[in-house]
Amino acid sequence: LNDCWSLDLPTRTWSERKWRQVDQSNKTVLPALAAASYLHTGGFKCVVMGGHTKPDDRTDDLKVYKVDLSSMEVERCDSFGDNIPSARGGHASVLVRFQVYVFGGEETNTKKLRNDLYVYDLHSSTWTLAETKGEPPSPRSAHSMTVVDDKYIVVFGGGSVSRCFNDLYVLDLQSMEWFQPDIVEDAVSGLLPEPRAGHAAAMMSNGSWVIVGGGNNVRACTDAFVMDLSNLGSQGRGVWISLGELGGDVMLSCEGATLVETDTKGTRALAYGGYDGKYLDRLCALHLRMRKTATGSEKKPREAPLEVGREEASAGQGQSRSGEPSEPSGTVAPASAGSEHSELAALKAELAAVKAKLKQETQKSMRLVVENAELKQMLADLEEDALPVSTMDGGKAQDDEYSNGGVAADHQAGGGGGWLSYITGES
Repeated sequence: LNDCWSLDLPTRTWSERKWRQVDQSNKTVLPALAAASYLHTGGFKCVVMGGHTKPDDRTDDLKVYKVDLSSMEVERCDSFGDNIPSARGGHASVLVRFQVYVFGGEETNTKKLRNDLYVYDLHSSTWTLAETKGEPPSPRSAHSMTVVDDKYIVVFGGGSVSRCFNDLYVLDLQSMEWFQPDIVEDAVSGLLPEPRAGHAAAMMSNGSWVIVGGGNNVRACTDAFVMDLSNLGSQGRGVWISLGELGGDVMLSCEGATLVETDTKGTRALAYGGYDGKYLDRLCALHLRMRKTATGSEKKPREAPLEVGREEASAGQGQSRSGEPSEPSGTVAPASAGSEHSELAALKAELAAVKAKLKQETQKSMRLVVENAELKQMLADLEEDALPVSTMDGGKAQDDEYSNGGVAADHQAGGGGGWLSYITGES
């Protein structure tokens, strides 16, 4: 699809915006794209980088489009330079001043996963292949990426041919060196995010990087985390804060959703779309509630995301998508002091501890399944002496374990739909 819709937040009313065809050089209509990256550059303007296209629209190199949403005009940008990235989707992009950094993704024509880093200068329309030091993230697709203080680029998760990741890599933009920061698990539950790809992510105004949903080769990820990067520059570390389970019936428990902040306090975000075995046409509001808590050896309070309040609103079909949001399907609010009996509070705390332990055991079991899949893949590579076929080919993988059976089928039956089934070069 290449249609464009706008949502009026106060009324939750959809309206379709028609592209304007202009008979000028480089003016065009945005093609149908899957797994492209979209960057807001200010006002009503954005930049669209790459994406998988239909066969008739495919090219050899990655295309860049400037979109003006006030006039609904699209400009196909020029590309200069000796190193222009190949056409791809599932990559991630960030904007640092007037330069766009593009990392990884899957090549549209070869299905090969990449871990290269390109820089596109919006002023000169010139591509350069970044020369970096250190060990970069492994080739991957459907990862997330953000920028911190225009000094650091942070990459999380994504997937390769046979596995998904939950690693965190940082690129220092001054030294152009990759490194892995010290990771601190959630202080309350002791949890780390499961490996995942196709998750939604948003950097909030308060510096919290919210990670929700996604999936892997085993199952759908129905939880949410915040990565606290406030000490990245001074201490070289990141702290994971668990937001708990969202529940499988919540729209955010899917792959390929879009997540954007809707206030300036870092407490509210809105998600749309995604895939959980079927393509979704729903809105979900994410509310982050804050509390004071003491962590680590500092013994002083700090603000940390604690709970998620959820509400869902359905979007109608057809040319006129309008309608009021439904009543909140669930809101979890912090208990006020003295509002509950001490025994009930103790039972709730015990239940939370049991759930956290169960979560840890599930993660351990999942890692064993992933390691088993990796060993099988390595054995198959040695026997066939050939590279494996990517699972990002719209469901055409040759290995039965990942096409019609095995963990991928179990994942789809469980509502995950396959960790990258929403990305297809033929969608």
